[in-house]
This record gives sequence, C-alpha cells and structure tokens, in this order.
Amino acid sequence: MTKKKIDVLVLFIFIILTNVFFYFIDDVLITIPLGSFLFLGPPLLYLSLREKKDWIKILATVLVIGFVVGLPFTFLGELTYAWTIYAENWRLFNVFYFPVVIGWMLMTALTIAVYQHFYIGFNNKVRGISNRFKPIVICLLIISTLIIVLCIYWPNIFTKKYSYLIFGSINFIPVAYYIIKRPKFIISLLPLGLYFFMIYFSMEYIGLTSGLWAFNGSYIGEVYLFGVNFPIEEFVYWMLLFAISTICCYKAFISVKVEH
Repeated sequence: MTKKKIDVLVLFIFIILTNVFFYFIDDVLITIPLGSFLFLGPPLLYLSLREKKDWIKILATVLVIGFVVGLPFTFLGELTYAWTIYAENWRLFNVFYFPVVIGWMLMTALTIAVYQHFYIGFNNKVRGISNRFKPIVICLLIISTLIIVLCIYWPNIFTKKYSYLIFGSINFIPVAYYIIKRPKFIISLLPLGLYFFMIYFSMEYIGLTSGLWAFNGSYIGEVYLFGVNFPIEEFVYWMLLFAISTICCYKAFISVKVEH
C-alpha cells in the first residue's frame, strides 16, 4: 500500500472513530466546539505531521474564508433564521454563536491541508501568495464590515424568506466559475468533496440528533437522510460545495499561477 493510500485510509478511520465516540457519549456532553475539534482537528494534525504544509497559504485562506467571510455569514445565518443554534453562551453581539466561526476556520484549514497533501505535495508548491490576495482581502473586509454594521443597526433590511438560498449562493459562485473555465479541475476534486461530505454529514447528523441546532426558516425543500431532515440549501451549499468552493477560492486568489 502506497503512502498516500495509507493516508486516505487513516483519514476515513478518523471519521469512523469520531462517530463511534459520539455514539457512546451522553448528548448533554456534546457541543459544537467539541464536534468541530474532534472531526477536524485530528486529521489536520495528522496531515501536518505526515508531510510539511505551506502554512502561509493555509492561514491566508483561513483568514479570508474562515473569518472575513465566515463572520458575517454566520451573523446573517442566525439573524435571518437560516438556522437556529440553541447554545446561549459565547454569543457575539448577543446574536450569533461565535464558535461556529471557529468551526469555519478549522474546516477551511483542513480543506487546504488535504488539497496540498493529495493534489500538490510540498516539494511541488511555489512559495509565496498571489498578488491578488491583498486586494481581495481589502474588498471582502469592506463588504463584511458593511454587512455586520447593517446586521447590528438595521437588521430588518435582510429578508428572512429563503435567506439561506440567497446568501448561501456565495459558495456556488466560485464553483460555477471553475465549472465553466476548468471543468476537469472540478471533476478532479470530487474525491475530496466526497471525503468532506462524509465529515459534514456526520457533524450534521450529530448536531440535529443531539439538539444542538435546528432549521426553522424558509427553504426551497428538505433532504431526508438516515433519519434526519435538513434543508436542501444545507445539503448543497455546505455538505457538497463548501470544500470545493474553498479550493476554487484558494486557486483563484491565494496560490500563485504556477500552482494552477
């Protein structure tokens, strides 16, 4: 068995072991931070020890997607009832549950680590960050700040009807661009997408069955899978597209052109 095949096997074993762990512990002990760290932390640590990673690019992507985009996205999600999180502590502006943002950051970090590990390799990467990074960060910071200000002072400006469908479409835009421009690249990411689907569905299943969150908003439809219901938007935007969209953004704004 080759080194990479062993790594794939280990990553899937992590998913199985984490699910087994949550199956046997009491629901009152299950929290969103615990789920995020156990599902995302061990594989991230394993891949980091297994082979060197370009942490400058990983952290840059975490900054942009996990924090700059993740913060207003999470704010909008709870404000417009795209989802409802029942935890009362750790709420920023008394509105949204901040550990979700930490979850976005961990998801982003693991996504880029998996991509670097299986698709590029440390010795084949070009060091440094694209010149497109700085202007896109400035632009996103301005937009994110504006959204947060509006959420705080004029929250009624945001519609609650099909809110998840509307603002969640941000995940579809980069994928759609690469489907048009580089369809073979998107096809090559399908195994990565499958891996993250398994993680995110596991997190969804545990979150819903443990009563950590619910979906009480307006949606275009529902998905019923293994005894749990959740919106089509959650299924498409998060489970199917988030990892692939993250890689598309990484390729477009963070990695240098030679890596494409």
